[in-house]
Amino acid sequence: MLRKLLGGVILAATLCGCGTMDNMISGDRAVYGGVRHDFQNVSSGKAAALLDVPFSAIGDTVTLPVTAAKALRRD
Repeated sequence: MLRKLLGGVILAATLCGCGTMDNMISGDRAVYGGVRHDFQNVSSGKAAALLDVPFSAIGDTVTLPVTAAKALRRD
């Protein structure tokens, strides 16, 4: 049971939000920057990025304390 749960968590982490990963790695760390990044990709013709939006929304919500703190320090 624990092995399946751990496998599911690892799988979810690897699938979760490429936009969020770009947002966090780039150093920009904008609030919901992963979702914004996905929509920029969609508008530039990469329709497959639309599939990543729900995962980026989850990832952006999880990383919200980090991104919000950085946004507050910027202002």
